Amino acid sequence: MAHFNEYLDLLELSPLVYHFLHNGKKQLYKKGEFFCRADEVCHHIAYVSKGGFRYFCLDKEGDKHITGYSFEKDFVTDYYSFTRQMPAIVCTEAVKDSTVYQLSHEQLENFWELNSQNQLLGRKIAENLFCMTYHRLLDFYSVSPKVRYQELLKRCPDIVQQTSLKEIASFLNISPYTLSRIRRKITFE
Repeated sequence: MAHFNEYLDLLELSPLVYHFLHNGKKQLYKKGEFFCRADEVCHHIAYVSKGGFRYFCLDKEGDKHITGYSFEKDFVTDYYSFTRQMPAIVCTEAVKDSTVYQLSHEQLENFWELNSQNQLLGRKIAENLFCMTYHRLLDFYSVSPKVRYQELLKRCPDIVQQTSLKEIASFLNISPYTLSRIRRKITFE
């Protein structure tokens, strides 16, 4: 199960990060504050310099399902909503006090248009995001919950301190009981 940053590590992102840090608006989000809500258009994308965010959707019964995370040195946005300027399907919420540098849709579009290297970088980021999503989907069918949990811990070693086990179970698409069993097995291995 690959994380977006793992794919982006293959790219030279320093021009983009530099652009966020020098042209983005510094914004603070308190734990529980929303970066974007479902049914609203996500007008910003941000570089997370401190903190983290969770993405979740609600089913028809009102149950929360965690669909992803963005932590430090990662980007946070509802990609679909931001790129299409359509209402978001998921909510994006700070899991702890967070500092970001955010750009508007227009500011990022202007960055892509500056030169061919920026355009190529934008295309590569979109391709890598697709690959990450594709691999995550395949992992739900071909990788055991135990391995998915271990991979999550490799990527985000302190996730257990940052979010609840119930939310981690939701992200892994397993029950909290199954996650507890997996954690016990790992402890005794």
